Amino acid sequence: MVQVTHSVIFHCSPAALFAALTDFQNAPKWQPAVIEERALTDGPLQVGVTTYQKRLFMGKPVESTCEIVEFEQDRKMVCRREGEVQTSYILEPTNDGTQLTFSIDLQGKGLKWTLLQPLIKAGLTKDVITRFQTLKGQLEAREQVAA
Repeated sequence: MVQVTHSVIFHCSPAALFAALTDFQNAPKWQPAVIEERALTDGPLQVGVTTYQKRLFMGKPVESTCEIVEFEQDRKMVCRREGEVQTSYILEPTNDGTQLTFSIDLQGKGLKWTLLQPLIKAGLTKDVITRFQTLKGQLEAREQVAA
């Protein structure tokens, strides 16, 4: 298994950060590897909602669906992609804004998977840091304009 966990403080409210994280169509603007993302289920976000995502993984386009398996508005969202990938977003208010703790767990099988794990983890870690630095810059710029 490959696991990457990353925490960062955003200088905005939990509601503003959660709204940005769950605006799936906006994901390509802050996640460089995402080509397209959208909800497949109509209605409010909740457990059982599914999403579609097309992203570049190791230079190749990969399509997947995700099911929300845990959901607390403005606090937590956990998604499972086809049994092999799980992502978790946990938001906690701080004196300076909101702390986001993101984790992703990837499972795989076979010798090729075992050999590639260090490369996958390094690439994924870089991607995670980049995506949340980008989102942080975007949200904090909006907060400054609104102030």
